[in-house]
Amino acid sequence: MVNIGSILLLSVFVLDVPIMGNLFLLVAECLLFTVAVLALGLLISTVSNSQQVAMLISLMGLFLPTVMFSGFMFPVENMPIPLQVISNIVPAKWFYYIVKNVMIKGLGFSYVWKETLILTGMIERFWTLETEDSTLSSFKTLACTLGIEQDWLGFAYDCLLRTVENGAAGEIRGRLCAWRTS
Repeated sequence: MVNIGSILLLSVFVLDVPIMGNLFLLVAECLLFTVAVLALGLLISTVSNSQQVAMLISLMGLFLPTVMFSGFMFPVENMPIPLQVISNIVPAKWFYYIVKNVMIKGLGFSYVWKETLILTGMIERFWTLETEDSTLSSFKTLACTLGIEQDWLGFAYDCLLRTVENGAAGEIRGRLCAWRTS
C-alpha cells in the first residue's frame, strides 16, 4: 500500500499526471495486480530448486517479457501476431491497460471489467498451480530426507493411495517409514 501511494503521489506531484478516474478503483486494481504478481512469484519459487534458479526465472522469464510484452515500451498492436498471443499471458499487459483507462482516460469499472476478470483468473490459476506443485514438492523434500529421492513420485503416489484406501490421514507417517523399508 505504501508503494502504491508513493507511486501515485509521485505521478501526480512530480510528473504532473493527474488521476482522472476513481482513486478507489485505481488502488483496488493496483492491489489486484500486486496479488497476481505475488501469486506468480510463489509459483516460481515453488517449482524452483534454489533461490538462484528462482531469481533467474524471474529475471529472464518475467522482467524482460513484462517490459517487452506489456505495451509499455512497444505497442502490442504493432507486434507480430505470435508475439501478441504471447503478450496475453503477461499480467502487466492487463494492468497497463487498466491504469491507462482509469488514471489517464478517467474511465470507470465498466470499461476495465474484462481486464480485471483476466487478472483474477490469473491469480486463481497461479494459486492452483502453486498449491498442486507445493504438495508434490513437500513429498519430494520428505522423500529426499528419507533417502529415496530417485523414486519420490512413486513414493508420493503410494502414500496418497494407501492413505485414501484406509481413510486414515494419521497413518501417513507410519506408511512413509514402511514404504522406505520396503
